[in-house]
Amino acid sequence: MTLIERLKNPFVQQYILEIAFPLVGYFFFDWSIFIIAIYYLLDQFAIQIISSIRLYKIRQFTSLNSKLGLFFGSIILFLIFFSLEIYVIYHTVIEATIADETTLNAEFVDFAKSELWLIAPMLIFVYAFKDRFTFYMPRRYLKYSFKKSVNVEFLKLISIFVLTISLMFLWQKLHVNEVLVLLIFVFSKIGYDFTIHKKMNEKSLND
Repeated sequence: MTLIERLKNPFVQQYILEIAFPLVGYFFFDWSIFIIAIYYLLDQFAIQIISSIRLYKIRQFTSLNSKLGLFFGSIILFLIFFSLEIYVIYHTVIEATIADETTLNAEFVDFAKSELWLIAPMLIFVYAFKDRFTFYMPRRYLKYSFKKSVNVEFLKLISIFVLTISLMFLWQKLHVNEVLVLLIFVFSKIGYDFTIHKKMNEKSLND
């Protein structure tokens, strides 16, 4: 397989975004750890949008009699835990970098004006593009259980929350170098995708 063919692989494109963007942003576009944390929050939010669409599709084709409350409940739970993540990350950055709220808010506004408006839809597009070829075209939604998928989404949510809290706690207590924090962010995300995320997806399949 040539390099061009590999780059056309949706999974390769996804991991290029997850690895290259934070590193390029930090070393070439003056992204702070705060902005990189925002990037990963955007990444998580984009994944949740695509996962919710996928979950609705699974219900539509395999468990139409299942109550929609499960579907909407999963979205509400995500918003609750996601809000808690934002709170923890925001206040950890303030304590770990000795920054004030005004500085961080100004940094976020600047990022939103210059790059966020482009990155957010691009992340959603990349994940949707990957799902089109790996989930919808092969009709993989027929192989999944709706109730199992809801439970797995909840377990993913808990595991991401615990991982985030743990990383923030270690950063705050150990006062490690920013480059090391960046590398820990990147490889924790990749490690999560290849281990916990992959195993949990397998548990969503019908018996």
